[in-house]
Amino acid sequence: MENTGDSLNYLIEATEKTAGIINGMIRMRLVDEIILYMVPVIAGNGSRLFQSSLPESEWTCTGSRQWKDGMVRIAYGRKTPRQRVVTFGK
Repeated sequence: MENTGDSLNYLIEATEKTAGIINGMIRMRLVDEIILYMVPVIAGNGSRLFQSSLPESEWTCTGSRQWKDGMVRIAYGRKTPRQRVVTFGK
């Protein structure tokens, strides 16, 4: 977790154990940025990051980087910002 002024940033790595959590967060529209790393290796059977049908949403590429070994990092940001959540009390 990272506190940047008046907002919190949570980072979560996609694994078989966290895929359900990530899908739930996307379904509830809590994700504002997705960063994907693509490694040019076929390792056989893999697990799906997006497990079931998700609500339609639009994303835009906010940046990319490629390394000499072929690995690529692509960042996507939500095209339509989500509404701020109002909290009462602290």
